[in-house]
Amino acid sequence: MNKFALLAAAAFSMALTACGGGGGGGGDGDGDPTVPVPPATISPSDSNAVMDSLTVKVGDTEGVQRDGDLPAASTDANAPKVNSAAEVSSANGATAKVGLSFDASSPIAALLMKVTGSDSVFEVDVSSASTKAAMAQQSQAKLAQDAQINFDIVLPSNLQQGSFDVQFTAQDDQGRNSEPTSTQVNVATVGTGALQFSLSWDAAVDLDLYVVEPSGEQIDFTNRESASGGQLDFDDIDGTGPQRRDQDAPNAVENIFWAENPPRGEYVVAVDYFSGDVPTNFTVTITQDGVVVDSVSVNNFSGGPNGSALEVYRLVN
Repeated sequence: MNKFALLAAAAFSMALTACGGGGGGGGDGDGDPTVPVPPATISPSDSNAVMDSLTVKVGDTEGVQRDGDLPAASTDANAPKVNSAAEVSSANGATAKVGLSFDASSPIAALLMKVTGSDSVFEVDVSSASTKAAMAQQSQAKLAQDAQINFDIVLPSNLQQGSFDVQFTAQDDQGRNSEPTSTQVNVATVGTGALQFSLSWDAAVDLDLYVVEPSGEQIDFTNRESASGGQLDFDDIDGTGPQRRDQDAPNAVENIFWAENPPRGEYVVAVDYFSGDVPTNFTVTITQDGVVVDSVSVNNFSGGPNGSALEVYRLVN
């Protein structure tokens, strides 16, 4: 089997990421990583448990969680307005990409999100130059489907199948707050365990996830299970999400995982734009021993030359 042709990540303004194994745990005194205890499962109906398990991002800026509720909407006629996708589909251990669009007379300074019924909110400061640049790239990638940006919600691997609602408000640089808008997040169950790589994207195109494991064997849609036990269990071909509830529902997921005993060594993760006619924004989420250890996003992606895949991550397990 031919491996994908790795491209120079710099051509896509994308830095490769390396991280140590062991699920991000600390040492045990002998220099070996501590393997974390897999967390208990979370029901989507437990609003506070779901809220506490999430990580959220806009561009390269991570949200800060605090107690309280969303701010009251401003009565000023010039207050911003925000709309969100009515529904998105994702999976445990993957990233749900919620499209937000705005009508604002002043620049948006912050976005706030809460799981409906929870006792806290996430606040994301989007005023940094780098985050504004990422938002602009996202918007450009979505011009064919109404300009918008993504609010990324990283879902834990132990989240059960089901759905939960989230609410968003936008605050402009004058301190004015929008009315809230809401989105239903549908969660499918995909394979997880000792090591999991999940790809999610936000357009009706076909992306493919490739993982080359330490032995050199590549797992992809043509080789769904490796000799070491790695498996591709979800291969979305139409960009409508793992559960295919709705032909036009945003978000697709591909997932490669080892339930137990992944081989030691270096893993190379790549994404290929297999087919489609519009750019897309994608995120690869990496989970070890039930803990999300990293996620990396690429905006405005339409594939490499000659059908080559883009290398996006290296992990040493």
